[in-house]
Amino acid sequence: MPPKTSISKDKVLNAALQIVREAGLAGLSARRIAERLGCSTQPIYWTYGSMEKLRAEVVSRVAEVARSYLSPSSADKDSMPFLQVGLGSLRFAREEPQLYRLVAQSGIFFRDLEQGKPPPDFVLRQMRADPRLAGLTDEQLTRINALMFFFSQGLATLFSAELAQDPMSLATEYLMLAGQAVVELERRRADPRDAAATNEPGRRADPRDAAATRKPERRRKR
Repeated sequence: MPPKTSISKDKVLNAALQIVREAGLAGLSARRIAERLGCSTQPIYWTYGSMEKLRAEVVSRVAEVARSYLSPSSADKDSMPFLQVGLGSLRFAREEPQLYRLVAQSGIFFRDLEQGKPPPDFVLRQMRADPRLAGLTDEQLTRINALMFFFSQGLATLFSAELAQDPMSLATEYLMLAGQAVVELERRRADPRDAAATNEPGRRADPRDAAATRKPERRRKR
């Protein structure tokens, strides 16, 4: 049985999280945690067993921090409800750059989108409550959420650039413009009259259609 220690798992985890906030996951080591806690490295291994287990716990805690930025409580109440997740992503990138980079690199949220999973329940509730999205199906709301998430991740890279001014207002403006365009596209897909008027933009092109309408080429006589 390992000896008793006054260094708890929470203390180790909190110290590790602060180090990752400052130096990223690559800067996390047992020695740096020990220096921050004022102890040897032994209590760290007694509480977690290995640095691999501690790193996994840190990533899980970082995911919780990220979700707190995406929750309605941290959203801008003056913005369009369905954009609040995107705006939360931008604030996360600005206020927690190292943690944001870790989330982006780990693909925690990208895997759900890749597998076509619907947004979290609180996100769907926000979107269903938005009058701009009235009448759209959950499938369309899922697609809108995915597109806006990807777009917000691109805008979030502005915060890693050395700009003269805070890019938050510019990123917010572009996010809102993109949101309006995406919603308009989904409404056209849902309305058969719009689809017919715009040559069915919601229908994927089938290469067989092009082959059927292509005129046969005449062979030149030799």
